[in-house]
Amino acid sequence: MIYAPKGGPLPAIAFLTALLAVCGSARAELPLCGGAATPNRLRLEIVGLRSTQGQLAITLYGDDPSRFLTRGGSLGVHRQAVETPVSHVCIALPEAAGAYAVTVYQDLNRDGAFNRSLFSVSEPWGLSNDPPTILGIPSFRSVRFTTHGGDNVVRIRMRFPKN
Repeated sequence: MIYAPKGGPLPAIAFLTALLAVCGSARAELPLCGGAATPNRLRLEIVGLRSTQGQLAITLYGDDPSRFLTRGGSLGVHRQAVETPVSHVCIALPEAAGAYAVTVYQDLNRDGAFNRSLFSVSEPWGLSNDPPTILGIPSFRSVRFTTHGGDNVVRIRMRFPKN
């Protein structure tokens, strides 16, 4: 558990609660790469995975800060099996150049929800650009990345609950 100097939980808990509320809530399936027919690709490398248990839930957000981490605000979600220590996924992007953000969590029990306890999360998670979350919800700007035509590689480092 993480505490602020005065003994109360840090705003990081607010961020994790927001992530819990929206991860996996998007029902649109993200389009995956289809070889040469997919000219604009986001190739995610999800690193630091410790177990093949459950599945990964990968959520893609477009370049609209007002929709980041909001219910129904994503472009879509993709779920897939976990490979350790690195999982890969290739998402077909709608535009040659653009800006996006990605959230990932490992749904250990395959219940379709990002599980948590009273003060913490209980499943591994990660964000594009790996911003600090100790002080609360990261800004869209801190997780935003830009893409160009062709292959765009983004590495996401998984974080784990403190037990």
